[in-house]
Amino acid sequence: MEEIRHQITMTYTLPMLKKSVRRYWLKSLGWRYFLAMLFVGFCFISALIKKDTSWMMGAFAVIFTLGLLFGISTYLNNRYHVLGTFRALQNPEVTIKMYDDKFALSSELGEGEWPWSAIKEIWRYPDTWLVFLARASYATFPLNVIPQEAQEFILEKTQAAGCKIK
Repeated sequence: MEEIRHQITMTYTLPMLKKSVRRYWLKSLGWRYFLAMLFVGFCFISALIKKDTSWMMGAFAVIFTLGLLFGISTYLNNRYHVLGTFRALQNPEVTIKMYDDKFALSSELGEGEWPWSAIKEIWRYPDTWLVFLARASYATFPLNVIPQEAQEFILEKTQAAGCKIK
């Protein structure tokens, strides 16, 4: 049996997960989305003020509405998924076991093992990391319970496997 290098129990709170959802939403949409929405919103409001009834006003209205709906649905979908999983836990704890060639996550909902190469990206914040196993699927790692040595181990293993660290 392989030796466990680090084993940590991570406890989650509702404020922590809400903050992670907000961070994911802001970073995944990016500044270009918000800049584009500001520009289209400005054009739309300008056309409304001028009482413009041309096709351009209609185009701005449609683009602005669809852009808003996209941003809102992205946020709500992620929030529903993350908070739904949190609420399904009687005990909001997840245990991570780290080995040389893989890691395992387990909670009362189940467990899984992945090679380090399964982690595609890590978004680092001062209090948490968002660890991506797929494009829109991430785990929140609260850093207050992960010792510095274990954080360095995670970074070393994921970087060696080609993970993007941001």
